[in-house]
Amino acid sequence: MEKVSIGLAKGKLFSSAVELMASAGLPVQGLSGETRKLIYDLPDYRFVIMRSFDVPTYVEAGAVDVGVVGKDVLMEQGGEVYELLDLGLTPCRIVLAAPAGRYPDGEW
Repeated sequence: MEKVSIGLAKGKLFSSAVELMASAGLPVQGLSGETRKLIYDLPDYRFVIMRSFDVPTYVEAGAVDVGVVGKDVLMEQGGEVYELLDLGLTPCRIVLAAPAGRYPDGEW
């Protein structure tokens, strides 16, 4: 059987994704988003650590089998990837900023 390759985004999502995979029984001990090491080869799995915007590209190209990335990245990237499951790892909100006093009555 070939190794399953999993792309993981560095940053805020990384720790939550690793915790979730550990709770599912995947061998994630030793994975770190804080080092320069990008590939972790384990007996049945290969974890590839990358920038979040690279995850959909690697999945689409077949360089990794699956990836964990934020929905915002999937929406911005487009591409031919399928969202298998919303893991609900990190909440997201959209914030609109404008100069103070520019829209005092809230009208656009």
